[in-house]
Amino acid sequence: MCESIIRSAVASMTIDEVMRNRDAMRDKVKHDMGSIVQGWGVWLETVEVTEVTVCSKSLFDDMQVEFRQQSRQAAELTKLSAKEKIEQATVASNLQ
Repeated sequence: MCESIIRSAVASMTIDEVMRNRDAMRDKVKHDMGSIVQGWGVWLETVEVTEVTVCSKSLFDDMQVEFRQQSRQAAELTKLSAKEKIEQATVASNLQ
């Protein structure tokens, strides 16, 4: 039962939503499971999504493109900033 409810929740979301918005998926699964177990005499306290795995390597790589670009840009900015500070220190040292 739980597996089919989770599959249904995942099927109605984009992969990006599943990866980034676990709270929405958790709330939907908890709601759907709660309505099923309502008459069973059990209390559904919480539902947690502990792991999301993308099984397709090509899909995972495609999802990483933006992250990799941001990482490269941040590294380049750090490199340029360091180079600028070194140049400023060299100029200041030469003036003294």
